[in-house]
Amino acid sequence: MHPIERLRWVARSPEGDVSMVAVEAADALAGFADDPAGLVIASRRLIERRPAAGPLWWLASRVLCALEPGFEAIAAASDLERDRTPVALAGALPEGTVAIVGWPDQASAALRMRGRTGGDPGGARVVVVLSGSRPGGRGVSPRQGRREPPPPGGRGVSPRQGRWEPPPEAWGCADWLQSHGVDARLLRAGEVAAAVRRCGLALLEATAVGPDSFVAATGSAALAAAAREAHRRVWLVAGVGRVLPGPLYEALLRRITDDPAFEVVPLAAVDDVAGPGGPVPRARMPRPACPVAAELLRFSG
Repeated sequence: MHPIERLRWVARSPEGDVSMVAVEAADALAGFADDPAGLVIASRRLIERRPAAGPLWWLASRVLCALEPGFEAIAAASDLERDRTPVALAGALPEGTVAIVGWPDQASAALRMRGRTGGDPGGARVVVVLSGSRPGGRGVSPRQGRREPPPPGGRGVSPRQGRWEPPPEAWGCADWLQSHGVDARLLRAGEVAAAVRRCGLALLEATAVGPDSFVAATGSAALAAAAREAHRRVWLVAGVGRVLPGPLYEALLRRITDDPAFEVVPLAAVDDVAGPGGPVPRARMPRPACPVAAELLRFSG
């Protein structure tokens, strides 16, 4: 497949595990190794399609700054494929109920592993808190507090007979976990306080992490705030490619200002950060492991 066609396929593919999307993107970018101008354009197009995906910024910056872009793309893909974050997290999860938001890629994989290996009697019970909830707690909406008018029948309510219809990502996660033997419970976004009272751990997942905050699914700040109030621990999952240098992270934030699916949450809201080495206290979170490509800091699109 021609590099341009492969790039279009990756850019238009449905939303999914951002790390796996980055692996596919690495293969596409490797095809532009002998075309520096084309490599810049290709990197920007990938980011335009999924601006909240930290691993894509991490990948593009590594490749653009490399002397051998093709080899660097392959090395970055290998790092993503060997990411042990879900495995390390599965081994560290405490017993009991865990609360999550939407369908977090790495956290849900860890919960599935935990359930299949018998880490908890009967598997880990998961409370899935719906994404798309009203920004709350100490989080900041990318729209800076602006809210869209609710759909007919209210947020999350079907116009037909006022029936509640859960967002597809939350329903899909609960169904997927149940199919792997995990006791997953789907709750409305407004039931976050009740969910926290029944859980022992609030598990958030970042698509990107900066020096003082992180980007996560909308509803994460509300879950973190409720967990704090209930004296429950809050862990943040941030695998390979998700911890970014300050300039790249700030550029990412500028490009998601109009996306209601994500919100910015202060790092102070979490106790531990779980990466490839397992959960560590927030103060010991690993430093960003990629250079900063000036070509990604400001561009139109």
